[in-house]
Amino acid sequence: MDIEITARIINGGTVDDNTAYVTISDIHGNTTTMDIPRTPVYRIIENSMAQVNLENSNALVLFGFKAVGCEDLVAPDFTWIERKRNVITIGCVHNGYTWQLKCIGSKWIGFRGNCTSQTKSKPLEEMPDEEEKEIEPTQTLFTKGIQYALTIGITVLLCVVVITSGFVCLRKAEYKAKASKGIELQEMTGDYSNTWKATLMRPVTNDLNNPNASPPQQFYVLNQQNDTPIGTLH
Repeated sequence: MDIEITARIINGGTVDDNTAYVTISDIHGNTTTMDIPRTPVYRIIENSMAQVNLENSNALVLFGFKAVGCEDLVAPDFTWIERKRNVITIGCVHNGYTWQLKCIGSKWIGFRGNCTSQTKSKPLEEMPDEEEKEIEPTQTLFTKGIQYALTIGITVLLCVVVITSGFVCLRKAEYKAKASKGIELQEMTGDYSNTWKATLMRPVTNDLNNPNASPPQQFYVLNQQNDTPIGTLH
């Protein structure tokens, strides 16, 4: 976490000095000189601790201190932490599993792993390219909407085919039934006015001198309407 220092001379109207000088030291021994004019000045110290020394001056300086950034994290069990400004790297002591967090505003943002679980998956940014390819979902040729539409269309088509086939079979059955009934009706109520029938007529003796002779049998064809012979069959 860094420290933002604001300094301002508040008695500028009663002193002749236009600038005050301040020496700022951090815990590592680094020293920085800060010139304070009559207008407010800001300085950020990239450290969590600073020591300010005001040199001999008649000016009265008002200092303001503000902590900025993210505070240091305490390393969980079985982990190590390395911080570089606004980025910290956390790793497990028993394997090479590491992850990073970034300081945004005053919070650490990013994936947080767990070194107590040996089987916990690594964050996506830490995985090799081959493993990333394995976890990519398989892309389907059609979306779900298209699949539903195809299923409904095929179902409707099958229904139409079945209904059409049934209608055709029913029409054929009705046609055969009507044809059969027509033949039976014609046989029962048919018009035989033009039908010729063969009627066996009583034979006529040709041999008058021999009454015992067997006369030839003759058949006469009669018209059924008036029973008039129209021909002879031998």
